[in-house]
Amino acid sequence: MWSATSRRTHDGQVLGTHQRTNPQRAIQDSHWLVGDHRQAGTLAVGQRADLVALDRDFDILGPEGLRDAAVSAVMVDGKWAVAP
Repeated sequence: MWSATSRRTHDGQVLGTHQRTNPQRAIQDSHWLVGDHRQAGTLAVGQRADLVALDRDFDILGPEGLRDAAVSAVMVDGKWAVAP
């Protein structure tokens, strides 16, 4: 999510600034990264229950704050892989 919103590499190089997105859009478009746009990308009946919870509110962090956010819980196929 940090890369999608900041368009920076880990060494600080900026790539494709015109491709920056906001955190909400990065989450919505994440299903394209896993190659399953029919079963991922939204929370709805019939969709896979895959989600990640961060330790802070990404709406107020901005791109640079996202880099320091930590994962606090992970759910894969409806089962907790990392419990909250």
